[in-house]
Amino acid sequence: MEPFLPGLNLRPRLLAAGVTDKELRRLRREGALATVRPGAYLYRSDDRSTDAAARHLLAVHAAAAQLSAGAVVSHVSAAVVHGLPLWFLPPTQPRSTGCTPRAIGGPALGSAL
Repeated sequence: MEPFLPGLNLRPRLLAAGVTDKELRRLRREGALATVRPGAYLYRSDDRSTDAAARHLLAVHAAAAQLSAGAVVSHVSAAVVHGLPLWFLPPTQPRSTGCTPRAIGGPALGSAL
């Protein structure tokens, strides 16, 4: 089985497929892999590796697995997911919003992923 698939490659799946952290570092250093966010990689030859909105969408997908129940993608991240125009706002790091108020120990609303 080829450990690297087209599109987003997440570190836990790669490790389970036998890829080592040393190999990941080497591939990033050689320029074969682009880091979308920590633990999420994309082949450098993939057109999405140079498009800011496409990279942001990939980062949202990579972060989504870490969201708690009740959290949703929000802000510019939601606009990118829904294919809305961004005007002149470049996407930065993925954003989410939790529905649990901070006052009772939940996450801050509008937190970065």
